[in-house]
Amino acid sequence: MLIRRSDVGAHGGHLALPGGMRDPMDRSMLETALRETHEDIGLRRDQIEILAELRPTDTRTTNFRIYPVLGRSSQPGAMAEERAGGSGNSRCFVDPDGE
Repeated sequence: MLIRRSDVGAHGGHLALPGGMRDPMDRSMLETALRETHEDIGLRRDQIEILAELRPTDTRTTNFRIYPVLGRSSQPGAMAEERAGGSGNSRCFVDPDGE
């Protein structure tokens, strides 16, 4: 699943994965990933099966550390196709066949 960012901002028009910065209320990076996924694409925690927490990696250009989490949902239809507001996302692309 990819997100096409809106045309606004530094990452306008880019393809991305759900994610973002850790909030002080997040107890772990996994909790951050689940919260950001809900904010970005509308999937709730109970709609996601966590498959793996992958090794953290540093970005080359921004020097951020990324904590990738692999998950799947048996309810992709529950995901918001378009999200308006805070996250700046415009469209989600999902393979409905899971391929």
